[in-house]
Amino acid sequence: MILGIIAVIIVLAGAWYFLMGHCANTTPNNVNVDVNLPSLAPAAS
Repeated sequence: MILGIIAVIIVLAGAWYFLMGHCANTTPNNVNVDVNLPSLAPAAS
């Protein structure tokens, strides 16, 4: 029972850190830059 509770806490903490900490800061910035540059090039042409 105690091990199950500890396991759930570790999984939630790991998922929160992975989604909110690392990926949230890197992935959206890279996607936005990649999407915006190709969109501006054909419009200018």
